[in-house]
Amino acid sequence: MRKPYLGFLVLFSFSTFTTAGIDIITTVEEMCIGRDFEKAGELAVSITDDDFADASPDTPLYLTWTLAKNTTLAETLVDTASEQGNHTPINLAARRVSTTDEPPRLSMRQDAVQIVRWRRGEHRIWLRINQSSTEWLSHNGETSAPSLDHQVFFEIGIDPATSLERNQNQNANADANRFTSGQTACTLLFVNLTATSLQTEGQLSETGLAADPSLFDETTQGVTTALDPSEIQWGNPLGVWFGIDYYVGRGILCETLAFEESVLSGPLPESNGTGTLILASPGAVDGPITVTWFDANAATLGSLELAPLRPRGSVAHPMFNWPNLQEAASLQVVARGELLATIIMDDGRQWSLQSLDPRPPSRIVRPKPVMRR
Repeated sequence: MRKPYLGFLVLFSFSTFTTAGIDIITTVEEMCIGRDFEKAGELAVSITDDDFADASPDTPLYLTWTLAKNTTLAETLVDTASEQGNHTPINLAARRVSTTDEPPRLSMRQDAVQIVRWRRGEHRIWLRINQSSTEWLSHNGETSAPSLDHQVFFEIGIDPATSLERNQNQNANADANRFTSGQTACTLLFVNLTATSLQTEGQLSETGLAADPSLFDETTQGVTTALDPSEIQWGNPLGVWFGIDYYVGRGILCETLAFEESVLSGPLPESNGTGTLILASPGAVDGPITVTWFDANAATLGSLELAPLRPRGSVAHPMFNWPNLQEAASLQVVARGELLATIIMDDGRQWSLQSLDPRPPSRIVRPKPVMRR
């Protein structure tokens, strides 16, 4: 729940800090301490100067948001470019807001500002600036940087519908935040508070979750490839003062939720192991989801742990790189909370997993699923 919050008082709905050319506006959401999938607020950036003048595709700048007090990201939106990860950046829609009668045209590329790292379990979000802010606006054939009269906005922490509403039919470089693959992107900020040091009573400095920004130059290396964030080679910090304490959440004490275990099982046909597992939650799922697959004699062939689902959310997990899946005869999904699961093979066959006895049978007879037309 979003609480009213303004200025230095605890009971207000947003906070704003200003540098020479960067305004940062956040909203503050109430979050239940101890839970692993809590929604935090928005982070909006307004550029009013040439703060990213040195950025280019070859010399990008990196804007980071760091979650404080041992709070981590609850899901992966942009993974690393590795065998295990699927690196698909998110292009952030940016729009021009002007106060004059003859404003310049926005000339930002769609990939001018991207989310390039957002991984579950880490406490930092990485944005990459790929285009000089000197080129973001144009008028009569000449480019210019944003200014107080012609500001450029972009934001994270919003769903696709909100992003479309704010950018569609505006002077924007895109109609919404989108993955580079073209799909609209949900950048709602969900955090894990199971190990946080946030308090539930006291001043906002004690109960508030801050997301602190920093800006680094092009010598930064490994952002999109390092499997462990400690392997990232930090570049030189740039002399931009962002202020302090950009709060996006406030810890509160909530009742403990009771979750029943869901165990979904189903057969797998003979295949080359290419297909997709689609998971959906009508309510809430507590903690990670475990997927295990078995051979025809009920011996375990492989298992993996998937990230928790958003409340009333869904996600598709491609299965092509799951080890030994082509030899599997059945698959089982276990989670705490309500869960639905559907398998779609690449040849078009699909069926839903059923709630069954969590113990695998002594022997599995593999049926032939009926193709749905």
